[in-house]
Amino acid sequence: MVFISALILAVSLPSNGIRDLLYRYFYTNKDTFTPFLNSIVISIVNIILSIILAQFIGLFGIILGTVMASYISLTLISTKFIKKFTIHFSVIKLIKENIKIIISTIITILISVGIKHFLLIENLYITIIIYTILISFIFIVLLKILKSNVFKINL
Repeated sequence: MVFISALILAVSLPSNGIRDLLYRYFYTNKDTFTPFLNSIVISIVNIILSIILAQFIGLFGIILGTVMASYISLTLISTKFIKKFTIHFSVIKLIKENIKIIISTIITILISVGIKHFLLIENLYITIIIYTILISFIFIVLLKILKSNVFKINL
């Protein structure tokens, strides 16, 4: 259950990363209230969604509620970001890149679940090391196949 729970939570990683970057931009511009308010609203949404979904799918409903809340949070803070700041970027390109990342994540999850059934290792530490390397490799290959721009970002 922990493995599947972690895989479900992995779907929210792109939205959480982008949301955190947007929060930092607000903080840099001395606006801590907007991210704070967004966090409060999303916490309430997360609780409500998790309680409702838990009634239907149990523990996985709580996790799914959290994933859904992370995307709602990103949508709300993005809307406030666009209204407040005059930074021009292509929303379409951002959405396309995120879809590539989400597709790569979901396919990686499906492949890793399949691999888990075939690759039985007794030692927990060796299992963690092998799965980490294997899953990271699969994820990177899928991003390359989908021609994600994530590899073209200059920091």
